[in-house]
Amino acid sequence: MKKCTTNNGNFTMIKNDIFRNPTISPNERSIYGFLKSFNPCYTNYKAIRSGTGISGKSTISKTLLKLELKRLIKKERRPNLRSTFYTFPDKNE
Repeated sequence: MKKCTTNNGNFTMIKNDIFRNPTISPNERSIYGFLKSFNPCYTNYKAIRSGTGISGKSTISKTLLKLELKRLIKKERRPNLRSTFYTFPDKNE
């Protein structure tokens, strides 16, 4: 498992369905892409804010919940850690 860090020179592949699906909001696409670029990773709100430009903690929280309800991401809280571990179901890889 890795912590989210900048990794220059790499790229992220995201299925076209994520971009073309009208039920996925721009914030959801942005956060999904950010998390996907570190798949899998531990992250926190500060990293998501700086990586996506979405500044509101409540906006990020609601967006993460929507992504989870749409089964685009899966999150796990780890004991004694202040961050969450995010993975992606196989159908979205």
